[in-house]
Amino acid sequence: MMNIVHIILTVLVISISLNTKAESCISVEVHGEGQPIILIPGLMSNGEVWQKSEEYLAKNYQVHTVSIAGFATTAPCPSADNIIPAVKSELLSYIQKHQLQKSVLIGHSLGAFLSYSLAIKNEALFSAIIAVDGLPYIAPIFTKTPATIPKDMQRQADYIRSMYQQATAQQMADMTKQTIAIQATSIENQQAVIAMAKVSDQKTVASALHFFITQ
Repeated sequence: MMNIVHIILTVLVISISLNTKAESCISVEVHGEGQPIILIPGLMSNGEVWQKSEEYLAKNYQVHTVSIAGFATTAPCPSADNIIPAVKSELLSYIQKHQLQKSVLIGHSLGAFLSYSLAIKNEALFSAIIAVDGLPYIAPIFTKTPATIPKDMQRQADYIRSMYQQATAQQMADMTKQTIAIQATSIENQQAVIAMAKVSDQKTVASALHFFITQ
């Protein structure tokens, strides 16, 4: 009888875990003291990608390392289908709540896009932006022409969103492998990026990519 109870409880715990959603669309870890630096990861990565940078910077700065819900092992949030506006809003609220003055924003890829986007309308809050492999507008990379405007990308963005929404975990990993050589140089780091992609939430990633391409 006890064995049956244990099995039922185990199934319930697993079920609850699988359906858990983060209440917030960002989580932040803080290390060090001094001028605030905010580290924002790229698509399908969490704050762990900044570990070495965080350790170095925390010797002289107060480092706020962000993880985005739905990327890597971070549980998705209720705003998964509108993730970028939600993250922008929560980041701004976090900065204001903690009274972070003249912060330095450091973002990788999608994180760089978010950094630009935040600073455009809130310039007084930040002292600098450091974009790591990031652009304020990514669509011309696809079209090979600077004349591209957001409406030109709508059909392609819709297709990409649909593809990622329907992707399996293995397909998420396989798609990431196609461009891994330009994301990381060491085999160890490449494997870490692919592993993060494999466990990322498809709905969140699809929403992020669609916004990234069309804004």
